[in-house]
Amino acid sequence: QSECTKENVVRIVRTVHLAILQTNVQRAALAAVERTRPQGAIGAVTTLVTRAKAWPARVRAAATLAVLAAGTHDKKAVEALSRAALSDKVALVREAAIIALIKVDAEAARGIAAKIASSDVEPRVRDAARGAGGVK
Repeated sequence: QSECTKENVVRIVRTVHLAILQTNVQRAALAAVERTRPQGAIGAVTTLVTRAKAWPARVRAAATLAVLAAGTHDKKAVEALSRAALSDKVALVREAAIIALIKVDAEAARGIAAKIASSDVEPRVRDAARGAGGVK
């Protein structure tokens, strides 16, 4: 066990502060990408949907994909959003992913939404899936 010294507490506080800053920077960057729509953005944002450590960044990435990839049927976006909708540990991420998926590829979303509507443990996620085309 490590000692509870002032130095250890300061180190922990700094680590937590850096993690919060990183999350805030990612979310701000995603908002900027959504507004400016640079070339290649869909691929970069797709990666964040499933790989960002902080769940707020994954939620924001899904919402950004809903705008950037709307109606494109982008294969990587559909795969990442489907994976997040089905298996992310955070319900808010699953909800954001299914909502984004319907905007990116409505047909692909229907099958995923049906599965989520009948099996997700979180009522809010099930409701989002029903709204995305999943039956009961």
